[in-house]
Amino acid sequence: MAAARCRRHRAGDPRRRGSARRRHGHRPPDEGRALPGSAESGPDRPPAGRVARHVVARRRRRAAAAGPVPAGRVGHRVAARGRRVRLASLSGARPAALTWPSVLTDLIAGRDLDAAATAWAMNEILSGDATGAQVAGFAVALRAKGETAAELQGLVDAMYAKATTLDLTDRVVDIVGTGGDMAKTVNISSMAAVTAAGAGIGVVKHGNRAASSQSGTADVFERLGVRLDVPAERVLDVYREAGITFCFAPVFHASMRFAGPARRELGIPTFFNFLGPLTNPARPAASAIGCADPRMAPLMADVLARRGSSAFVFRGDDGLDEITVTTTTRFWVPGEHGIEEQVFDPRDLGFELAPADALRGGEPEYNADVFRRVLDGESGPVRDAVVLNAGAAIAAHEGAEGTLVERLGAGVGRATESIDSGAARDALARWVDATSRHAR
Repeated sequence: MAAARCRRHRAGDPRRRGSARRRHGHRPPDEGRALPGSAESGPDRPPAGRVARHVVARRRRRAAAAGPVPAGRVGHRVAARGRRVRLASLSGARPAALTWPSVLTDLIAGRDLDAAATAWAMNEILSGDATGAQVAGFAVALRAKGETAAELQGLVDAMYAKATTLDLTDRVVDIVGTGGDMAKTVNISSMAAVTAAGAGIGVVKHGNRAASSQSGTADVFERLGVRLDVPAERVLDVYREAGITFCFAPVFHASMRFAGPARRELGIPTFFNFLGPLTNPARPAASAIGCADPRMAPLMADVLARRGSSAFVFRGDDGLDEITVTTTTRFWVPGEHGIEEQVFDPRDLGFELAPADALRGGEPEYNADVFRRVLDGESGPVRDAVVLNAGAAIAAHEGAEGTLVERLGAGVGRATESIDSGAARDALARWVDATSRHAR
């Protein structure tokens, strides 16, 4: 009977429902396997029924020797044709061993990952063990589902684990934007960083060259005379001499090179765009971060709150990843009772609203020229934006009590004095000189 069933299944017996099939498609009847006892099977081959009973008995002996599987444990077995098959979990728990198929399946199904899962995936990417397809698939699937704060935290943890970090005990601030607003403005956060340094605030800025804009942080600093080829081990020396220093992302996060090709080929914003502001190698105690994506801004604030940072995350209602002077700006502020969302109007501090074109930038040389003019005292919308953003960095660093407007107002006062007294210009000169001495 067993042999008959085998014949009907494998040779396409007319009494069998449907046609004979391969695992991956149809096969003609004359391509079927040799039947037990036929000339093709060889004189020494045992009947199929005996082979099946032997295999089952052997598996039972192995299972008995291994002992019972604990309740809730997830295991694996090797099935026919070498396929690795996941056994069903008795408790419905997620498999202990993470794999790309399991992670991507969860994301495609719309299930959130925990921090450990995203940290695992990021570690695979930063170790160079992920293929381009896996990098792109993970980035797109996570973006399509929508990142959570826990997922973002796992990515940040994995980046720090692979990074070159600074052993700095001073209280410092970073002021940075995510980019991606496509507004092509002048380098507001870069000017604000130097202005804050002129006010006596320790600044460790983290950045890179242009991605979506014409002129990135590194590009404009280079035009101003700041050397980018300072070895990682001397970046702290620059800070101690100038009160400001720059962590060039490719130097401190060298493992990100493995994600570069897939990111460039995708050509769309993904979670990678939001990791830079959260992974400053100095782990600053204070941050002022502009975020162009309103959905990601509160998640970034959540990550900063988890590490105990004194921080502002903001987005202009005109879409800028800066505190804008064209309209209101939305703030996300970590506090004792979670993330508080507030709206700031620059007119509350006496600033006039300006058209968006007034903040438009250009090539690095043009933006560097605007930078110099602002530090030399030129007034206008660009200066207003600079002192507002520098004021936010100063307020985050000081961590003072008070309303948002009160805290920003105090910071703006110090930022204004930094420019008007020439202290900001002097801070830039000290920085240029220090990087010249410590560059390669």
